[in-house]
Amino acid sequence: MECEGYLYVRNRCTDDKIYWRCLKRAGCTGRIQTTVLLDDGQVPTIISRPTEHNHEPDGEKVVRGCVVAEMRIKVKTAPLQQLKSVYDTAISTTSANETDSLLLPSYQSVATILKRQRSHDIPKLPKTRSEINLVGKWCETLDGKKFLLYSSTENCNDIIIFASEMCLLRLANVSNNLPGRNIQMRP
Repeated sequence: MECEGYLYVRNRCTDDKIYWRCLKRAGCTGRIQTTVLLDDGQVPTIISRPTEHNHEPDGEKVVRGCVVAEMRIKVKTAPLQQLKSVYDTAISTTSANETDSLLLPSYQSVATILKRQRSHDIPKLPKTRSEINLVGKWCETLDGKKFLLYSSTENCNDIIIFASEMCLLRLANVSNNLPGRNIQMRP
């Protein structure tokens, strides 16, 4: 969290307050209290004014921190979007002046942060066939249609069929017109 040019990290929470401390741990006693963060992305309200810091505000870290936070939110809301695309969009839409634009992070410096954020929302790749567990949104197309048509989990020779119903119907119609080919649709 940023306030008056200082960056804060969450220290502890109660039911109705969040207590923040200064990002610089080395003896700085800067603190602030806010209301609880809401799920709708609303910015928390500052309850108490910031206490004194033992250092000057760090404009470089504030600019970088705000841009990285924006990228992390985008990755969380759209985990399948390419990370470089998220980075490019965030950098191009940042309203930084010429001095601040030199402080913006490079893609290499934030790639690991964005990959880690995305790993919270996307299941890990299975190492064996028995670890494949497709449920919920991972069985649907982006527009919500079912594309995992069959998955048997009885033994290690599982059969998994990915296709939309429309594609299978097209395949069945094409195969009927090809000599020597016989593909049948079964529920």
